Amino acid sequence: MRKREQGQQAETKEREGQGQQAEAKEREGQGQQAETKEREGQGQQVETKEREGQKGQAMAERQKGQKRQAATSRRGRGLGGFRSQVPAWGMLGISLAGFGLFYLIPFLLSGVYSFVDHPLRMSFVGLKNYRELLGNVYFLRGLGNTALFMAVGIPLNMGLSLGAALVLRQMRRGAALAGLVFLIPLALPSATSAYFWQNFFGLHGTLNRFLACFGIPGEDYLAGGLGIPVMAVIFIWKNMGYDMALFLGGLGSIPEEYYECARAEGAGRLWQFRHVTLVYLTPTLFLALIMTFVNSFKVFKEIYLITGEYPPQGLYVLQHYMNNMFLSLNYPKLVSAVYLLTLAVALFVSGVFWGEHKLSRHLR
Repeated sequence: MRKREQGQQAETKEREGQGQQAEAKEREGQGQQAETKEREGQGQQVETKEREGQKGQAMAERQKGQKRQAATSRRGRGLGGFRSQVPAWGMLGISLAGFGLFYLIPFLLSGVYSFVDHPLRMSFVGLKNYRELLGNVYFLRGLGNTALFMAVGIPLNMGLSLGAALVLRQMRRGAALAGLVFLIPLALPSATSAYFWQNFFGLHGTLNRFLACFGIPGEDYLAGGLGIPVMAVIFIWKNMGYDMALFLGGLGSIPEEYYECARAEGAGRLWQFRHVTLVYLTPTLFLALIMTFVNSFKVFKEIYLITGEYPPQGLYVLQHYMNNMFLSLNYPKLVSAVYLLTLAVALFVSGVFWGEHKLSRHLR
């Protein structure tokens, strides 16, 4: 019995010892795991702090770089900035010098001739040349024909150019070829254009031959009273492609989303044209108006090549008078006419810019 009790006690002690050892090992393992986790957490905290520190240093360096750039830009506004802009100012100065030497200075110096009676005697006569100019029959005829031609040709050219641009925008095929056809007249020399229109509008020209097929009697349109329509046709044929290109560029800058929103609201084509196209095409319209006005003076080349120095009354424009004054060496009358024309052009362009500014503010 005692041996059994002793054996049981021994087994109990052995089991207790094993249990204590297992508990001890388990505690040691848990302690090691806790230490490992703690170390890992500390390592992560250290890495996080290092990263934050690096970010802070990077931000500080960026701020320092921005301050340096700001300081450099401020210095650039001074002498250093001026030195960096010397090449640009040099190139611009060459162009301004050429413009001033060959255009501006001669134009201003020639103004003296409008106040003298003769380029050689140089006797001061005040505004006499201007008064005589405004009473000259040929000057007034040329001025009236030029103004009437512009009143007819400029609106027609802009309207047809805008219509052609809208049609080309809707074309899916052949738009590039059609646009090229409109631009061909710009590449033709003035002599070629004059020869073509002389054979088209002449007494035995293409137009009269076509009308004769229907029994309609023809006439010499270059010598009759249809001078203004003839000049308008020549001008539109020559400049329609240029204005069309301007309008195509303006139409391309209008976002398509505006038209989609208008169509989603049930707007028709006319409403879209009035409230979307014309509104956002306003700057291009004013640009085209100025360029068309300037190009309208160039129709004189074709008219001069067709009719010569003294054309019929219906084709007599302001440049004819100036050209004849130049050939007769009547510089006082020539310069007076040039200054009046320059004043009219300046007033027109200024009025266009003023109207564009007012209209833009109203649309905003």
